[in-house]
Amino acid sequence: MDNNELIILVNKLLKPNPLNSLEEKVLRGCFANKTYQNLSDNLGYTHDYIRVLGAGIFKRLSHLLGEKIKKSNICEILTQKNHTTHITKNPPTPYIINPPKDLKYPDGIIPLSSKFYIQRPWLELRCYQGIVQKEPLIRLKSSQKTGKSSLLTRMLNFAQEKGFKTVSLSFKLASNDIYTDSNSFFKWFCAVVSQKLNIFHQIPEIWDDIFGANYNTTVYFEQKILPNIKQPLLLGLDDVDLIFEHENIAKDFLTLLRSWSEKVQLGDLENENWQKIHFIIVHSTEAYFPLNLNNSPFNVGLSIKLPSFSLAQVEELISICGSKCLEQIKGQNLQKLIDLVGGNPYLIQIFFYHLYQDNLDVDQMLIEATTEEGIYRNHLTFYLNYLSISPPLAKLYYKIVKSEDAVKLSSQDGFKLDSLGLVILNNNHAIPRCELYRQYFSNALESFINL
Repeated sequence: MDNNELIILVNKLLKPNPLNSLEEKVLRGCFANKTYQNLSDNLGYTHDYIRVLGAGIFKRLSHLLGEKIKKSNICEILTQKNHTTHITKNPPTPYIINPPKDLKYPDGIIPLSSKFYIQRPWLELRCYQGIVQKEPLIRLKSSQKTGKSSLLTRMLNFAQEKGFKTVSLSFKLASNDIYTDSNSFFKWFCAVVSQKLNIFHQIPEIWDDIFGANYNTTVYFEQKILPNIKQPLLLGLDDVDLIFEHENIAKDFLTLLRSWSEKVQLGDLENENWQKIHFIIVHSTEAYFPLNLNNSPFNVGLSIKLPSFSLAQVEELISICGSKCLEQIKGQNLQKLIDLVGGNPYLIQIFFYHLYQDNLDVDQMLIEATTEEGIYRNHLTFYLNYLSISPPLAKLYYKIVKSEDAVKLSSQDGFKLDSLGLVILNNNHAIPRCELYRQYFSNALESFINL
C-alpha cells in the first residue's frame, strides 16, 4: 500500500473522528521514516508537541487494532490488517461508538479519553511549551464552563509524560470552616498538598502563629515538601477565584504565590529546592479588591486566556457528533446557534446533547432556547435563582441586558457577574456574554425593575 492508501485506511478506522490536517502531516512523516525533530523543523511546532501528537495517533490505532502500534511497525501492521476482516468490522473501541451512547451531558471535566474534547491547537501549544520551558507560573483564565479544568487536566497529564510530579487541587474542596482565617486556610493547603504527594504532614512541628501564615507555609514547603520530591513538581490550582470572597485570606495567598514564583524565577540563595516547583493557577476573573502590583500573581508568568469556540471548532464538534448533526446543523441553523450562545463551548455541547437524546427539531430548539420550555432552562434558572438572592445585582444585570451600550460597573459587581460568566468586561464596562442571556433575562428579571 502506498502512503495515500494508508492515510485513507487510517481515516476509515478513526471515523467519525479522522485525522486533522496536522495529524495527517505527522503520520505521513512517520511513514517516510522522518524523526519527530525533522517534522518539528518542517512544520513549525516544538519537538515535544509533535511527539505527543504522534503518540496520540498510535495510541488510538493500538486500541482499534488490538496490538501495539509504533513508528517502526505501523506500515506493516496496517498492510496486514487491510487483508483481514478486522478492518471491515466495527471493533470494540471507544473511538467507534454510536454518538448517542457516547455523548454525555457536559457537566464537569472532559475525560482524557473523550473524543468530544475540542483542541485549541495554538493555545495548547503555548501551554505545553510553558511546561517544557519550566515557566514558574502559568495562568489560565476564562469565564465559567469554557474548558479551563479540562485543559488543566491535559496539561498535568502532559507534564507527567515529561517527568514531572503533579498535584491537582481545586479550591472547591475547601469547606466553609477552612475560610475562617489565614491560619486555617494555609494549614489545610499544606495538608492537602502533603497528602497528594504521599507525605505525612507535620504541620504542628513547623507552625508557630507568631510568624504568620505566609511565613509558616513557606517554611513548611522548604522543610517538608520540596526536600522530599526528586522530580520537578507542577502544582495545578483550580477555581482560585473562590478565595476572592475572603479578602484577607485571598490577599495573603496571592501575595504568597507571587513570592514563590519569584523564588522560582530568580532563584533563592538560601534554598535551591525552589527550582523544583512550578504553578498553574486557573481562575474565571481577577481579584476585585486592591492588591499591590508587586504582590499580585496576575501580572507575571505566562498568561493564557481561553477564547470561545470559533466556527471551525464548532464544525469539528459537529463532525465528531456524527451524521445526525451534520444533516441538521449547517448553514443558517449553525450561524443561528453560534449567534445565540456566542461560541460558548458548554452551551453548544448542551445543544448537541439534547439534539441526540431528545430527538428534537433544530428549528424548534432554537426558537424555544430563550424560554422556560427550552433546552437551557436548568442552566438559565440556576443563574436566575442566584441573582434573585441579591436583588440589587439582579436589577443591575437587568440594566445590562436592556441597554444598547456597555454599562459601567463597580469592581465588585464586575467580579461577581464576570466570574459567573454572565458578562463580557472591558475596563469595568459590561455587555451580556451572549444573546441567549440578553433575551432570557430581559424577560425573567423584569420583576426587579421597581425594586
